[in-house]
Amino acid sequence: MSLNEDVLLQVVEQDDKQRYSLSEDGRRISANYGHSIPVDLGLEPLAPPEFLFHGTATRFLEAIRAEGLVPS
Repeated sequence: MSLNEDVLLQVVEQDDKQRYSLSEDGRRISANYGHSIPVDLGLEPLAPPEFLFHGTATRFLEAIRAEGLVPS
């Protein structure tokens, strides 16, 4: 089966678990959930520092300050 835009739209729209979503312009697809395989990096849990930093484009700053970080 060949993958084209129609097939991709069908997969996204008909997936019973709604695993995927398309960007507003329809040019990107993303997973709605995390990875389905367990990952163990072998790291010990640590308390977070007092201040954490998040890198982002300045055009998103106002929304992040108003709503916090939200899944897209």
